[in-house]
Formats: sequence, C-alpha cells, structure tokens
Amino acid sequence: MRSVVKARFVRGSKGATKMCAHVDYIQHRGGHDKIGSHARDIFDGRRDGIESKEVKQGFRDVLDGSRQSSPLIAHKLILSPGLNAVNVQDYTREIMEKLGSEKGLDLTWYAVKHENTDNNHAHVVVLGLDKNGVEVSFGKRDLDRIRDLGDRYIEREHQL
Repeated sequence: MRSVVKARFVRGSKGATKMCAHVDYIQHRGGHDKIGSHARDIFDGRRDGIESKEVKQGFRDVLDGSRQSSPLIAHKLILSPGLNAVNVQDYTREIMEKLGSEKGLDLTWYAVKHENTDNNHAHVVVLGLDKNGVEVSFGKRDLDRIRDLGDRYIEREHQL
C-alpha cells in the first residue's frame, strides 16, 4: 500500500483570489459526502469547523506580507491513504505536523476531507509563508517524505 500525494502551488498577485476560489470549491463541490447546501468542514492541526474567511484572510496576509513581486501564496496538496478504513483527518494531521517539524517550519495549513470518490482523501492548503514569515517550499524529496509518513501511519494504525 502506498500513500498518494499530489501537489501544486499558486504564486503571484492574483494567487490569493485563485486560492479563495479553491477553498470554495473544495468545501462546496458536489458528492454523496456533501449534504444539501452545508459546506464540508475545514480543519487544521488542532481545530475543526474553521470558517472559510479565516483561510481566505491567510492568503491575503501572505500577499501583503511578502516582499517578492510574485509571492508564493499557497501550496495545494491532495493526501490519500489509499485505504478507506483510515481516518483521513487523523492521517492528515499527523503527516502535516511531522512534515513541518522535520522541515523546521511552523506551517499554517487547512484541510477539507472528501469522501466523494473511490478513494477518500484530504485537500490541504499550506500558506506560502510559515508563522515566522519564512517561505514554504516543497520539493520532490518533501513529497516522497509525505508518502513515507503516510505509509508509516497506515502500517502503525492498521497493521499493514
């Protein structure tokens, strides 16, 4: 079993607007896991039920706080354990906490869980600046590390 991670990033002065639209999409996209007009919950490392306006303000703060002409606004990650028995929220929290710790960054991230496909997954947005104003970058090694962290979680929690 191999955890799956997909990653993209959004940069530039229009990036905050693009990321706000992305948050609306991942919260409100149709599917059997979305009931009526109720939006899916946003969560982070410690909280559930986060308001989308907090996330959107984070994108604007990165744009305002960056000294670059084309600032890195955010990373968009999709994390999937590849096994629907896994609690995607706990899986995501552990991966993101360990990733930030290993990189020496105090990451600000938010996620929305989707159970609307054959493989449950979380859409994660990571602000382009950490809480100390350091730019957040993810390279191939980081993505490999995310997969390894996910696989270790699955092995430990599900004895696979």
